[in-house]
Amino acid sequence: MATASEKTTGGWNGWLIDRAGKNLERAYRAAQRLQTLEERYGHPLHQNPPDDPVQARYVKGILDRQLLAIRINLAQFQTFNFLTDSNGITWEEEQKILQKLAFIEQKIAPYRQQETLSQSVLLNQDVPTNEATTSRRANQVSGSFLSTVNEIGRELQSGYEEQVVQEIRSFRQQGQTAIRFLCILLTVPLIMQIMTKHIIFTPFLNHFINVNPERVRPFFRDEIRQETIAEFVRYKEAMEFTHLIGLNPEFSTKREEALQEKALEIFKSSAYRAVDGLANLLADLSGLLAFVVVARLGRDQFPVLWGFSDRFFRGLNDPTKVFIFILVTDLFVGFHSAEGWEVLLETLSLHFGFTPNRAAIYAFIATIPVILDSAIKFWIFNYLSRSSPSSVAVLEKMNQ
Repeated sequence: MATASEKTTGGWNGWLIDRAGKNLERAYRAAQRLQTLEERYGHPLHQNPPDDPVQARYVKGILDRQLLAIRINLAQFQTFNFLTDSNGITWEEEQKILQKLAFIEQKIAPYRQQETLSQSVLLNQDVPTNEATTSRRANQVSGSFLSTVNEIGRELQSGYEEQVVQEIRSFRQQGQTAIRFLCILLTVPLIMQIMTKHIIFTPFLNHFINVNPERVRPFFRDEIRQETIAEFVRYKEAMEFTHLIGLNPEFSTKREEALQEKALEIFKSSAYRAVDGLANLLADLSGLLAFVVVARLGRDQFPVLWGFSDRFFRGLNDPTKVFIFILVTDLFVGFHSAEGWEVLLETLSLHFGFTPNRAAIYAFIATIPVILDSAIKFWIFNYLSRSSPSSVAVLEKMNQ
C-alpha cells in the first residue's frame, strides 16, 4: 500500500516528466520548421540569404523566432529534466528523447558557430575603435597641439570617410548586441523566477500543506500566528453575536462543527502565507541560477556591453552626469536614505518569510551606506576626474 508521500512524489515526478516532454516536443517542432525554411531558402540561412533585402529581413525574422523558441524550450526541458527521477522513463522513451535532441543540435549548431564568430568580430573591432574614441576625447580634454595636428592629418587622409562609416557601423552593431544581451540578462532570470514560483514551488508547497498540514507550523511567524488567532476570534464572536440577537438560531446546534470548519479554513489560508516566503526564496535562487547561466554563456559579450555603456555615459552632457550622481548618492547614502533602507530591508525580510530583525537592520544601515559612499567618492576621484573634469567641477559647485 503506497503512502501519501509516495503518491505525492510519484504524481510530482509524472508531472515533471510530462512538462519536460512537452517542452522538448515544442523545441523539436521548431527545429522541423527551421529545416523546412532551410530547404526553401538554402542551408544554412545566414550564409545564403535571399537577394531581396525585404525578403532577407523577413527570413531573418522567422529564423530568429525559431531559434529563440528552440532555446527557450530546451532551457525549460533541461530544468524539468534535472528535477525528474530517471526511473520513471523507459528505455524506449529515453532513446526517442536522445534522437530528438540530436536532431535539434544538428539544426542549431551552424547558427551557434555563426553567433560565436560574430561576437569575436565585434570584440576585435572594438579594440581599435575604443582606442580611437579614447584618443579623440583625450585630445579634447588635454588640448595638445601635436595631438590636434595628428587628428587633422587623420581627417585629411583619403580613406577617412570610409573609416568613419565603418566605425559608425561597428558602433551600431555593438549597440544592438549590447542591448539584446542586456535584455536577455534581465528578462530570462525574471521569467525563470516567476515561472518556477507559480508553476513549480507554489503548487508543490500547497499540495504539501494539504497532505501534511501539521508540518507547516515551524514556518508560522509570530505575526501570522497572531493574525490567525485574531481572525478566528472575530469569526467566533460574530457568530455568537448573531445567535444572541436571533439572526442565527441554528448556531447552537452546529457550533462545534462550524467553528472547526472555519478554523481549518483559516489555518490553511495562513499556512499558504507562511510557506510563501519559502517559495519566494526557492524561486529567487532559480532566477539567480538562470542569471549565472546566462552570464556564463554570454561572457564573450560583456566587453561589448561595457564598451557600449562607457560610450553612452561619455555621451551624456555634464549636467546630466552630475544629476545622476546626486540622485544616486542622495538616494542610497543621503540624509533621508536610512528610512528607505529600513523599508527595503523589512520588505526583503517579509518577502523571504522572516520576521524583521531591528538590530540587524540598524547595523546594516550603519555600515553599508558608509561603504557605498566611500566607494562612490573614490570612483569619482579616481575615474571621473580624469575622464570628465568639468563634471567634477560642476558636482563640487552644486555640493557647495
